[in-house]
Amino acid sequence: VEGAVYELAQEVVASGEARLRTFGYSDADAFAVGLTCGGEITVLVRPVTARSDPAFGAVAASVAGGEPVTVGTVVDGPAVRGAVL
Repeated sequence: VEGAVYELAQEVVASGEARLRTFGYSDADAFAVGLTCGGEITVLVRPVTARSDPAFGAVAASVAGGEPVTVGTVVDGPAVRGAVL
């Protein structure tokens, strides 16, 4: 899945448009692709810029400092859709 998300991110960088992709494997196929439990995951990959994201400065500082960082955008569930975490 990580390789596919990386390729998706390259597409998003080139186009500037967000993409939503669902990955899923049956329990039988999951082990063959390096997953241990099967299941499904939906990933939103979107451009992150200083103009569109208030937290951009903090994220950039974490990246520059070699700290792990994740920016999550709610796409489904009980939280407000579009909320950035």
